[in-house]
Amino acid sequence: MMATKNYVAELNEYAQRNRLKLKYEYLGSDGPDHNKVFSQKAIIDGKDYPKGVGKTKKDAKLKAAENALRCLLDGKCQDLTENAAEASTPAETDINFICWLNEYGQRNRLTIKPMETTRPGPNNAIPWCSFMVGDKEYPAVSGKTAREAKEEAAKLVYDIINGNKTTDTADENYSDGSGQQSEDLSENVFDLCTTTKNLTVNSKDPSLVETNYIGLINDYCQRENCSYTFVDEKICGTPDKRQFFYKLRINNKQYPVGKGKSIKEAKQSAARQAWFVLQEQSSKEDAKDRNVGNGQNEMPTVSRYFK
Repeated sequence: MMATKNYVAELNEYAQRNRLKLKYEYLGSDGPDHNKVFSQKAIIDGKDYPKGVGKTKKDAKLKAAENALRCLLDGKCQDLTENAAEASTPAETDINFICWLNEYGQRNRLTIKPMETTRPGPNNAIPWCSFMVGDKEYPAVSGKTAREAKEEAAKLVYDIINGNKTTDTADENYSDGSGQQSEDLSENVFDLCTTTKNLTVNSKDPSLVETNYIGLINDYCQRENCSYTFVDEKICGTPDKRQFFYKLRINNKQYPVGKGKSIKEAKQSAARQAWFVLQEQSSKEDAKDRNVGNGQNEMPTVSRYFK
């Protein structure tokens, strides 16, 4: 049977018989560690032949030899080139994204932490999930079940890490969650946007663009040896006019809610709210120090940023 042939040996014999120079070139691998596909091609007298792909380098070389022989003996190079291109990328549906993410964390010594929540829906609560990978939080995704939400959230991390999506496009594409389900959710909570309007920062405020408040908060927490995290509050509005709501928590203290048209913008707004509270606290401490005769003390940590 054709499948039992040693195509590498057969191609070597063909090259020797016809006094041709044969060599193989390794083309690398694609896919995650648990689902890699290797590629090689045969080069005969300087001419490249369709690449072969396989689960191991040996299989890829065997397939490359078979492809070269079929080109030389049967003239089927065009079909082989198309088939090789299709086979070179592993099917995404074969990937267990949660397993992939756990392996990614182990390989890179990063803590992988799923953050599972529920949000009110038209009939019952809707599961949502996001992942913390090391110190980076990825966008939340919804699903019909908690397992589906977790798998979709892991898939989103996979897409962002592998360059299939950026964080900004992921905010837009995944903010709708599970299609109609999220659309119903937005209608159900739309009125909450109005009631919280006075508690939040206008996302059109130009100062949000001028100052990186997340960076200021990060610097402050490093100096004061404290930790911070962003808390996902809710999503309001219709799918084409989505509003995201986040608040900042430093140690165990929560600060006012910020909103924005994307997760990134909402977090920046929340950081701005927290920063102004910290500035106000610092000013009060300055005044208190002056009242007790300590006006010459060192400038407070927060107020030093505001000249």
